[in-house]
Amino acid sequence: MKPQRVYEEMNQACGKDTCYVSTIGLSQRGFDMDFCVQLAFENINAPETEGYGVDHVSVVEGLGCKAIRVRKPEEIPPALAQAKKWMEEFRVPVVVEIILERVTNIAMGTEINAINEFEDLAETAADAPTAISMLD
Repeated sequence: MKPQRVYEEMNQACGKDTCYVSTIGLSQRGFDMDFCVQLAFENINAPETEGYGVDHVSVVEGLGCKAIRVRKPEEIPPALAQAKKWMEEFRVPVVVEIILERVTNIAMGTEINAINEFEDLAETAADAPTAISMLD
């Protein structure tokens, strides 16, 4: 799942511009530093992570909290709804772990005048309503 899709789903579920999706190290790719930010590894103790390393759901549950793992964009709204229910019911923090693509490309560059765009830019409000709505 692409980080932008997660951002869109989260904003739709939580309200416009209420969330921020962090993608560790994407800006470092232009400097050939990608090897420094890999958090994935084959976890033989948690095959359900499918090579993503730490089983964050088990870690969170081990700390007495609740957690949900999401792999598809359409699972985000129900997961957030379930998280809200669990927060009220159990009165503990709930982590919603959203699995992204391991390698992705977003607009980035080593200089402000040398940004690489990997996808088409938004040209209308329908393309990216929260990003360019102020331009209409």
